[in-house]
Amino acid sequence: GLSAQALTDTYGYAESGMAASVLGLELKTRTEEVILESNSDHDKEDYSHQDLTGSIFQEASMKEATFEGSDLRAAVFSRAVLYK
Repeated sequence: GLSAQALTDTYGYAESGMAASVLGLELKTRTEEVILESNSDHDKEDYSHQDLTGSIFQEASMKEATFEGSDLRAAVFSRAVLYK
């Protein structure tokens, strides 16, 4: 397949199918089509520069997780525990 940057350059869309962010984010290649985390532990995980558009984090523990530079449009954090 095309790289994340090639998709954006060629079609104007991120790998998730959403229009490319106007923020000009430098994103890592997305490895999963659907990101769904439920009742899982992701404390201190590094999600920086990820294409997390449309992701669902339900009742996930994400204490001190890093999301710097990530595309979080339409991401859902339902009853997720997030703090720094």
